Amino acid sequence: MNDSKVKLEKDLVAKYGEPQRLRLQRGLKQVAELWRTEDGSASVFEEFVRTNFAGDQPTLDVMFNRFEHLLEQLNGHITEITREFRQQSDLDLGTIYPFDELFAGYSAGAHVTDDFFPKIKLAFIVLL
Repeated sequence: MNDSKVKLEKDLVAKYGEPQRLRLQRGLKQVAELWRTEDGSASVFEEFVRTNFAGDQPTLDVMFNRFEHLLEQLNGHITEITREFRQQSDLDLGTIYPFDELFAGYSAGAHVTDDFFPKIKLAFIVLL
């Protein structure tokens, strides 16, 4: 991974300029620390970084705004689902059946971290 980081830093600083070096170094370090064998080989890591590094301010701004909007949507909908699933147990609406308790115990957001890291790698983009 160290060879990949050195190569990527050299190539991406050449592409985006010296002002991006510190941010790139920090991003490469963060992603490399959490990148596991099952996330892919060194060549997959390199391709991921080359594809997803936001090397200029306009791209970084667009990325931030889209992530902010979409994560607000996700969190809002998870909260809405949780509220609905818990309604029978939280409010005085009558008999609470065993299936009501199962719905109330369900966590719609329980696997978001797993989905965002190894499966679709969105969290790696944030770290980068």
